[in-house]
Amino acid sequence: PPAADAAAAAEDLLERLQSGAGGTLEAAQLLMVLTVEELPDGVRERVVDALLARRETPDEARLRSIADELARTARKDEAARLYRLSVLAGGQSVPAYLRRGREQAPGEVIQAVQERLGGDLGRATALAMLDDKLATEDSASMMLAALRAWPELLPGAALTARLDELQRRLTRLRASRLGRFAYDRDAVPMIGALCEVLAATGRIDDALTELEPLLCGFAPDAYGRTPNRNATQVNAAVDALLAVELSDEDAWLRAVGARVLAWDAQDQLLEPAAALSAVGLRLAEQGVEELAGRCAAQLAARAADDATAELRLAELWRALCDEPRAYQLEKTLLTRRRLAVAELPRVLGLVREAEGPEVAWQLGERAVAYSRLPALLERMVSLAEELGRDDRAAAWRKELEARAKDAEAKPTEAAKPAAERPSRGGR
Repeated sequence: PPAADAAAAAEDLLERLQSGAGGTLEAAQLLMVLTVEELPDGVRERVVDALLARRETPDEARLRSIADELARTARKDEAARLYRLSVLAGGQSVPAYLRRGREQAPGEVIQAVQERLGGDLGRATALAMLDDKLATEDSASMMLAALRAWPELLPGAALTARLDELQRRLTRLRASRLGRFAYDRDAVPMIGALCEVLAATGRIDDALTELEPLLCGFAPDAYGRTPNRNATQVNAAVDALLAVELSDEDAWLRAVGARVLAWDAQDQLLEPAAALSAVGLRLAEQGVEELAGRCAAQLAARAADDATAELRLAELWRALCDEPRAYQLEKTLLTRRRLAVAELPRVLGLVREAEGPEVAWQLGERAVAYSRLPALLERMVSLAEELGRDDRAAAWRKELEARAKDAEAKPTEAAKPAAERPSRGGR
């Protein structure tokens, strides 16, 4: 609404609250009025004061909205106190229509508060919010937020003290029964972030201790339960850990490589192919070829019945400059129809470069019998034209054009109006 309309609406709502005729509905409407950017500052301050004066059960989102307005009107000390109260209040009682966009993760909330308050007050408030919340619950999401923020907020000694306390807490939780943190969706990213911070502060042994449950899994709790493990999250955490910038990256990667090789030799790794591949590639990139070669050797022992592992092994051999072995393995996978469909065009291109278009054509003819991947058809069109088989090139080009027209004519399921999509459950 225009600023004048919003101001008039605010005045009316304020009058109804002050007269006792208004209640929760009017308070919620005032929160909505605060979202109008052009609302005059004087009216905005009166709305905030009226909301602060209400005797209602604290709610995190509502308190944070009011704190945002206090910070906006330069009442930052009051805003800081309300931000700290909001993180302890919790709750989701603010109606959906009052929420500003998607729900923010704890780390995003802390960063936003620090930016709004600015300077020393912003840093102190962000740190206090983290400490307050961690003192009241074992939340992996809040631990993750803390680990992302602490290195920027704390000097070395204070950071060390908090890391020590966090490790003691995790040890206690693991020794008794699995706490909430183990089932939190941020449990895996939290452990990955802890490994990163420990490694970055020179605590290599501690980082490797935390890396073990990430790659080898948690021991069951007193009830025999183990948390779910998201492989995508684990792979992302490991990639980030291997990319962390350290003063002695070579020593860090050697330590990780040696430990992963040992865990694999003891059959402790939950996903040995993924771990050996990721670590081996990073070691090869760093020039630690001896350990990278050992990763390749142990990966080769596990790759006999696993096409995905074989593809990772080929990538690792290529990183070690063993192109002949990498090429031969990928060609074998293609010949035996064990190659992932998405890799078919790339490997056919390698065959064409190494052995000529006719060999690539013969292998491609077998591949199109079980896959009509557009990129594969495009590769076959190119080979057909190179070999002078214009009729086959024209047929595949026609098929590609027909499929493109079909894709344009048929909207995706997500793009269809709700009324046109089939309902679930047969209704």
